[in-house]
Amino acid sequence: TSNQKNIEISKKYSLIDLRKFYENSKKSKNFLYGIFYLKNRKKNHIGNIHIISFNQNNCYVGYLLGNKKYRNKGVTTFAVNLAINKCFEFYKFKNIYSNSLTSNYASLNLLKKNNFSILSKKPKIFNSKESFKRKLLYFKLTRKSYIKNQKG
Repeated sequence: TSNQKNIEISKKYSLIDLRKFYENSKKSKNFLYGIFYLKNRKKNHIGNIHIISFNQNNCYVGYLLGNKKYRNKGVTTFAVNLAINKCFEFYKFKNIYSNSLTSNYASLNLLKKNNFSILSKKPKIFNSKESFKRKLLYFKLTRKSYIKNQKG
């Protein structure tokens, strides 16, 4: 799909695979949130946000907007901002990391709008065994540099 060209997923996953992923995430104290858009009193599931806890101070936030109709409307930027707020206020993380392909301009813009800083090299906190075919940029957001989105 067109989403796969902007992320490092080469395999298609079944609903059973996704359910297993969700259950494993819950067991490992990682969190998977849906992005929903309310239209005509109906909730539409349009994407997901995954929060991975590295340790008590650091986590990773990843996101995917699967429905093309909601792109370039600020929906994912706002949803990620809500997730960031939850990371800092509820889970009490001090640092949030993320990454993006250098060619994924929408993702890069989202991270910029949420005040993430580009890191000069891959942080040690990421699994060093990961290898990607395409170039990634790494980002970090600290509690001090977080700006809560006032839109809603």
